[in-house]
Amino acid sequence: MLAALALTALVCVALVAWKQHTSRSFNQNAFIGDSITDQVRSELATRFDVDDSRVQAVPGRTIDEMASSGRHLAELQPRQVFINLGTNDVMKGEPTDQNATVLLELAGAYDRSECVHIVTVNESIFSIAVNDAHGLAVGLNQRIRAWASQQAAEGPKRRVIDWARIVSEYDASGSPGGPITYDTVHPTSTGRSLLLGAYQRSLDSCKT
Repeated sequence: MLAALALTALVCVALVAWKQHTSRSFNQNAFIGDSITDQVRSELATRFDVDDSRVQAVPGRTIDEMASSGRHLAELQPRQVFINLGTNDVMKGEPTDQNATVLLELAGAYDRSECVHIVTVNESIFSIAVNDAHGLAVGLNQRIRAWASQQAAEGPKRRVIDWARIVSEYDASGSPGGPITYDTVHPTSTGRSLLLGAYQRSLDSCKT
């Protein structure tokens, strides 16, 4: 009798733990990116309570190279997803229209999420290999902003985290906290703080 009661209690505890894990797994957010996202993994885990498995970020990867991983992550049905890709496409001089199409198709894979956030690319990027990195970044960002302005009546809310604007305004203010990036690409501690703050504000805006 005692053994049966103990077994029942054990099963109940396991069931509660499974439900809590399932609920937390569903409620978690997801992050897709390149080195900019990879360098803030620990901050994402702490600030947004997200498992490392929900952060798909590989340094040097382009939009197309991360598309498969991003679509796989969509199968986990994250509550909100943050996509920060495009910097390496600009650095390599890849065509804007093609890359923007792949990026927005990836965003569309999260049709069961509550909110999809896309981060714009710094328009002050410098690349020795590309003559007009600025123009490529501007073109990609225009597509991202247009996507957000075309909010559908149904489906996830669309949000733009305007990193390009944050960088521009910060530089125009005289960089009061020191440089925002090390190399026009990777954020310094000041830049990371500003970027994560923008993530938080965008996430909170989707709760209303």
